[in-house]
Amino acid sequence: MSNKQARRDDRPLPVALPAVLTTARNRVAIMGYQQPLLYVSSEQLRINARRFRAAMPKVRPHFAVKSNPDRRILDVLHEEGIHFEVASRSELAVLLDMGVDPDNIFYSNPVKPDDYIRYAVSHGVRWYAVDSVAEVEKMHRHAPKASLYLRISVSNRG
Repeated sequence: MSNKQARRDDRPLPVALPAVLTTARNRVAIMGYQQPLLYVSSEQLRINARRFRAAMPKVRPHFAVKSNPDRRILDVLHEEGIHFEVASRSELAVLLDMGVDPDNIFYSNPVKPDDYIRYAVSHGVRWYAVDSVAEVEKMHRHAPKASLYLRISVSNRG
């Protein structure tokens, strides 16, 4: 579609509840936001988490904290039984402060500083991603009893 043909599409996303959309529009109007903003409905977040878990009861979903570290979002997901994936010490600290069980946290940064590993291990995190021999060796040095999962690169052909 060329620029001349491009049109603004103001239709709501199909996942948006009408009440959520109305609330968001009202908030924007009242606050006079001039910058882009992200409006998240905790109600819709709960609904989505429950739908996901009901559709795949044998799957343990892990929310990537880096995708949205807002404590209110993390609290809702934690209440709904969603587990977490972290890539930094600060993300892990937030979850630990919330009381998230370390068994429900995956540490998946492919390159982990030694002190981050020691911190995670000292707080009970058992699951770590590795994608190189060097990371396997580092994990063996600092967390020989850790559970590892291997990240692999594939061609996506065939």
